[in-house]
Amino acid sequence: MKQLIAIVFTILSISNLYSDERWQEQNIYNSNYPQTVIVTKNDNYIIESYYTKSTKNDSVNLPEPIKRPRDCFFFALDTIVMPGIQIGYGFIKRDSTSTMEKIFIAHANFGGIWPVFTAGIHSKINTFKSSERKGFYTCYNIGLDYVLIAGVEPGGGDVHSKEFLFPYVSFGLGYSFQIGRSSFFRISGDLGLKAILASVTLSFVF
Repeated sequence: MKQLIAIVFTILSISNLYSDERWQEQNIYNSNYPQTVIVTKNDNYIIESYYTKSTKNDSVNLPEPIKRPRDCFFFALDTIVMPGIQIGYGFIKRDSTSTMEKIFIAHANFGGIWPVFTAGIHSKINTFKSSERKGFYTCYNIGLDYVLIAGVEPGGGDVHSKEFLFPYVSFGLGYSFQIGRSSFFRISGDLGLKAILASVTLSFVF
């Protein structure tokens, strides 16, 4: 009888010890109170890890992800040098140091006081240091223009007009004002090898 009592007592003791160990293990990972684990390495820094119990009633407020557009529409008016209009569609590329817009544009310019008409297509690359596409930016354009120069006699009669293709390559600088969540008003100027040597442009990007 004494041996049986000793065996039962031993089993109960082992069971109680196992239960205590399981409770401590679960308490580390599932406790309602934060548990801190401190790890040191060469006395240079301390890493703190916290474990908290997750329940169905817990709610976690995460910041809303910033939604950044991947494409854009472009509308512009050329002013001062030669009136014109530009319409385009582009793509936005971002990396760790800059943001780039690559816009494909169709445009037309009318001579005003000059008997010149140009039309063409070009690719416009805008580069920003700001991920928000605000502030100063640089730009360059590569494309091709159709040029028509109407000939006029001194007395007012028409003479043979000239038509030809001309490269469109220019570099410039602009400033971007944010006027909406993802819309901008910009002022830019460029200079280069093109039918219209220089131009000043007012544009809207959205």
